[in-house]
Amino acid sequence: MARVKALPVFRWLAAVGGVAGPEMLRTFNCGIGMVAVLDPEGADAAIKAWTDAGETVARLGSVVALKPACPR
Repeated sequence: MARVKALPVFRWLAAVGGVAGPEMLRTFNCGIGMVAVLDPEGADAAIKAWTDAGETVARLGSVVALKPACPR
């Protein structure tokens, strides 16, 4: 979540409620309004379109294949 600054209300809620950071992320979206999963080749065009439209955009991660031995 280092790429997205949490809104003050979420910091307040964590402090007042004694909610740890990982639990905050599991329970609340913490200000992330929308997530789009895109083909990497089209991501830059989508980011430019949203930015040009006045949206704030942050790349949050990538989708990778699960290794067969990894627990789900």
